[in-house]
Amino acid sequence: MPEIEVTPRLSIVMAYYNNPGMLIHQYAMFRSYPDHVRRSIEYIVVDDHSIDGKEALPPAEPWDIPITIGRMAKKVRWNQDACRNWGVSQARADWLLLTDMDHLIPAETLADLLLMPWAGWPQNEAYRLSRRNYGTMEPYKPHPNSWVMPKAFFDRVGGYDERFAGYYGTDGDFVARLRKWTEISELPQYLIRVGREHIEDASTPREYGRKSDRDGEQMRRMKKERGNKPPKRGTFQVDVVYRGHR
Repeated sequence: MPEIEVTPRLSIVMAYYNNPGMLIHQYAMFRSYPDHVRRSIEYIVVDDHSIDGKEALPPAEPWDIPITIGRMAKKVRWNQDACRNWGVSQARADWLLLTDMDHLIPAETLADLLLMPWAGWPQNEAYRLSRRNYGTMEPYKPHPNSWVMPKAFFDRVGGYDERFAGYYGTDGDFVARLRKWTEISELPQYLIRVGREHIEDASTPREYGRKSDRDGEQMRRMKKERGNKPPKRGTFQVDVVYRGHR
């Protein structure tokens, strides 16, 4: 009997850059989820053109969560925003969880989020998740660029502006546009923040010349030049590395 394709209820989108060790931990976390969670999610990883030998790869062991891995065709110093935009364009679920590679998502957090579309949650709001530190599980401040929201609302806001490709700290522009549309709510459900003292490549913002002290100055200049023009999306080619089940 052929396998029946099931549309996921939540699409998880993460940008990736030279994080093979952290990606292994992500896969281990996903394999640990109970069946009802695994059946309801998909995982989209977008590689921001990692260096040779550190590219994002599908898991070596079989699992039953649909996964899409894309890779930026062009090397840009910092292009996480375009990675997220492309990941959202591939998402099949009506709801999104956007976060960074150094955040693990507990099963109980996903189980709660999967109930959101059926619990009367507004379709025009954005939600931030709480955070706890890996190991100690002590509370930590919410991440400024991790979001739960309907895909349709992300599209309505315009996504991330790819004019700012190559600069670090562009998430503030996205937040400012979100605030024009809605109040941002804080959720008690949490992500687990993994530090580089635990996993060496958990995050790589300063490695390989990706982050510059002049990025803030350049961003202010570019915002002024942009004025009231809508955000640009889909300006970079992304190659699909893998799509399917392992």
